[in-house]
Amino acid sequence: MRSIRFTLAISILFAVATQVAEACGYDYYYPRCYYMFRVMDLEGEPCDDPFAYNKGAKDNCREWQRLAGSGVPLEDIYQVVYKIPLEPFDSLRTAKSYNGGNRFMLWLRADGGDAAEFLYVAKVNEVVRGKYNSPWYYPTMRMGGPMTLDEIVDKSLSQSGRLRDRWLLQAMRAMFTLGRYDQCIQLWKEDISSLPEDNLMRRMAAGYAAGSHYRTGHNEEALQLYAWAGDAWGMFACVDEKDKGSFVDKLRFVYEYSPNNDYLREELQRYIRHLEPTGHYYWGDTKRDVPEEALQLKSLALQIAQDSMVEDRAMWLYAAAFIANLQGNAREASGILARAEKAPASRVVKESVKVMRMYLDAKTMPNDSRYEQHLLAQLRWLDAKVAANLSQRVADKVYNIDSNQSFYYWNDMMRRIVLGEICPRMLDAGKPVRALQLAGMAEFRLVNLLERNGSFAFPAWASDFRWHNYSNDFFIMADTIDLQSLKAYHARLYNPTDAFDTFTNARGKGASYVADIIGTRCLRAMDYATAVQYLGQVSNATKAELNVEMDRSPFDLSNKRIDGGKDFRLQFAREMLSLQQDMKREADPDSRAKMMVRYATGLRNSFGKCWELTQYYKWTSDTETDGLHYGYGVFCGETLWQVGQDKAKALALSDALLRLALATATDDEWKARTLCDFGNLRTAAEEYGDTDAGKRVRSSCDKLVDYHLERDADLHL
Repeated sequence: MRSIRFTLAISILFAVATQVAEACGYDYYYPRCYYMFRVMDLEGEPCDDPFAYNKGAKDNCREWQRLAGSGVPLEDIYQVVYKIPLEPFDSLRTAKSYNGGNRFMLWLRADGGDAAEFLYVAKVNEVVRGKYNSPWYYPTMRMGGPMTLDEIVDKSLSQSGRLRDRWLLQAMRAMFTLGRYDQCIQLWKEDISSLPEDNLMRRMAAGYAAGSHYRTGHNEEALQLYAWAGDAWGMFACVDEKDKGSFVDKLRFVYEYSPNNDYLREELQRYIRHLEPTGHYYWGDTKRDVPEEALQLKSLALQIAQDSMVEDRAMWLYAAAFIANLQGNAREASGILARAEKAPASRVVKESVKVMRMYLDAKTMPNDSRYEQHLLAQLRWLDAKVAANLSQRVADKVYNIDSNQSFYYWNDMMRRIVLGEICPRMLDAGKPVRALQLAGMAEFRLVNLLERNGSFAFPAWASDFRWHNYSNDFFIMADTIDLQSLKAYHARLYNPTDAFDTFTNARGKGASYVADIIGTRCLRAMDYATAVQYLGQVSNATKAELNVEMDRSPFDLSNKRIDGGKDFRLQFAREMLSLQQDMKREADPDSRAKMMVRYATGLRNSFGKCWELTQYYKWTSDTETDGLHYGYGVFCGETLWQVGQDKAKALALSDALLRLALATATDDEWKARTLCDFGNLRTAAEEYGDTDAGKRVRSSCDKLVDYHLERDADLHL
């Protein structure tokens, strides 16, 4: 079972999904195809986080923050240190006054005079070095900067005080650019290497010292320094191309010299995510083979996890468990993950291990009451993560839920595990109410949180969430599951029986929304008494968020526009129920026949021009331009109500009632008018030619079209 869209026919998926993908311009995924493997926190996008691709810049800004004070934001520091060019910076630092709001610049002018001077020289250094490193540089060119690199070296080496380590780094950079490699090595050995192990400037200078060793032919010394500095690419430069080997060989090589290198984490994430079954489309093949190289990685990961020198041993066990699961060995994966749960781990890996535990438990634990209690505890933790990490970026992207587009790890994981694994198991186990509760939580929790928070802005075109209410997996399940189960779920929304009910009820959609779905399904099934019962419970707020409105009368054969109002479904159900009751007790045959025709007209219109009574959207081709409101709804279009069994039953009953009405009535004039109204002109002319209606047909039609009730299976209204 690929996802909870279990009720939808594959043929419909092919027929409908292709059109949607082409029209909207982006892919649609299964909930179970979100990336799960995560050993790095990649929640933000580069445009949101200036440090997304530059961890060194963030570390440097934090060092400045230690000097300037915690009240100075990292973003302000980043703007001054990395974004403001040399000349504007010089103007700002030397101006008589500064009226800007950058708190780091305020600090530089008030308390950081030596820091301002340092930053000026550092920016000069970068400008001049950039010219030296340009592919257009020639030794005879004039640099044209306020200082030469030799002057920067002399000035930097003469400094002392709180910024001495930063000045030493500037001297190293300038000397390296000048090709004074022996002096770089000497500076490293005599001054910089004596700085504390955790000193950022020492780590940054190590790369230049390593590069100097490499350029002077001391490859082993260079390799050791690159390894200490965490520069994997520098390490690779120190070995021959033929010695780099396969992907796993590269990991092993880096691990042996630098067991906690960030390169290892980055490559693990990149490689294993490439293995994950990220189906591009609903009709795409989401299964991927696990290559032999991945099995070699699994073996290496288990080996590295035993090394006490490795700080994040859980990361390697987590990777091995993930590969085991990709192989289809969920129980083996669970065993390896149990070791990861006890091993030293970073915050991100600890969280990822908990997510994977929830996922594996959903696949392997017996689906009994004990598992439900265990699951409830896991859901509480994951739900808290969803609620605790909200941001404006999440609010900007929330419409992506509609197509399962990934934009928020915690919500992605709730949807992947709940919709992709747990709900199908609940349905297979005969627990449809639990499946509905869980699907409701997975689909609506984030939307509810953002709506209720009040501090986030939403895209102007998505000021409400109607597009999501009727375009998600919960809606499809509610609209296709057996009606008794849906009613039972609705009852539990009012009367929870346990903690699981209470928890999920508070995180899904309310009873009013569910009542509208039940009532609409009853209209589709012609159960108008029950429809009245449930549609009467729909709140005004729910009615205001319906994605459709009815603008034509269901009891009129013409296309005259009307305002159907927000109660159009309830009003229709009441009218149809009243007609049902009146037809049974009406003694006059002509009055009863008129009721039959009105009822039959309502039946047909509720699946025809007034389809909004029984549907939430209607698929239409580009050539259909009759001006109807087709609602929102994206992949819910897989449920094509207009060709379903409910419509066939309604049309058959409508035909039968029309025949019975004509057989029951005694007024020939009314019969002829009714036949004409329904387009059965030939029958009106031939069988009721003496009536006024029959005479008009015979006198005005040159060629009659036969729309006999007996032969017209779809009386077109």
